[in-house]
Amino acid sequence: MKTKRQWIGKTILLLVLIMTIIGFTLPGVLNDDSQSQVKVEPRVCQNDAECYLTCDDQPVKVLCSQNLCQQNSCKETNYYIFEQTPSSFILSIELNGKKVSLANQSSAQDLFTKFEGEEVKEFTSGMSLNMILEKVKAKLTAECLTVNTENYCRDGENELRFMVNNVLRYDYGS
Repeated sequence: MKTKRQWIGKTILLLVLIMTIIGFTLPGVLNDDSQSQVKVEPRVCQNDAECYLTCDDQPVKVLCSQNLCQQNSCKETNYYIFEQTPSSFILSIELNGKKVSLANQSSAQDLFTKFEGEEVKEFTSGMSLNMILEKVKAKLTAECLTVNTENYCRDGENELRFMVNNVLRYDYGS
């Protein structure tokens, strides 16, 4: 009687062990899509022109942001579609009483953002202000504005104001 119980217990334990192994390995075997998806390494870039792709014999303009191409293969989703008709707005940076020429800071190789005087032409939607400022080597946080690696920070004697349509805003860079 005792050996029969031991045999049944060992059999149940063995079945549970086999079912556990199958439960962990079978989904991986059935869901093996490594052949259907091509894994592409991220591409490093310094401007948009370095990120071009050719998909179905058509050139595709790809945004370079944070020194990485935002689309690396034709199968990846492109969240920043190049639009022929840009949206435009005025952007002015004033440091120590002098306006910074953003057009002189930008690269002609950047295709998605063009600077002409204080006018900014954006050829895609969804870019944050910091993504646009990145094209002129600038970054905005709640405490500092960085332009060409030089920080202009809020402290006791200096102020940092972010104005949109002459209204003071606090959502820096987003």
